[in-house]
Amino acid sequence: MMKENKKGWINVIGAMIILGTVYGCVINCFTLFVVPISNERGIDREYVSLILTIMFLSYMVSSSLSGKVYEKIRLKRAIIVSAILVPLFYYSLSFNIPIGLMYILALLIGLLLPFMSFTSFSVLISSWFPYNTGFATGIAFMGSGIGGMIWSVVLGRVIEKRGYSASFALAGSVMLVVAL
Repeated sequence: MMKENKKGWINVIGAMIILGTVYGCVINCFTLFVVPISNERGIDREYVSLILTIMFLSYMVSSSLSGKVYEKIRLKRAIIVSAILVPLFYYSLSFNIPIGLMYILALLIGLLLPFMSFTSFSVLISSWFPYNTGFATGIAFMGSGIGGMIWSVVLGRVIEKRGYSASFALAGSVMLVVAL
């Protein structure tokens, strides 16, 4: 029983770190990029902001369908695929690509993000903590807020010093290392 509890808490801490690194960066910090992309590329801010809107909309759709996906595909496989593709797609935003391609990447990121964020970790944590699910899940989910606070400072500083492309590249690289 004690070993299972240790494994459960290791999973909670792992989920907290991944949520802080991936979700905290992708969703909580994206607004840092709006003005620099707009200014550097000469794109109106509303078109740049649409990137985050597309991520949110596709995230909502994918989250609501994730239970059906878990019935067809093992949870571990969905997490692994997402852990590889989300950071790579996010890293791809560092390239000087057309806004339409940025929208497509945002759509793909949003569709894949639930499989390495709240929905998948809710399933995992509930299997390890049948009695204290809410407490353990709440601790894991704190990672996204903590990550958002840390990433806001880090990415903001990188944008100031090196530009938005370097910031996307850094975030994508760190996400890939942490998620794997």
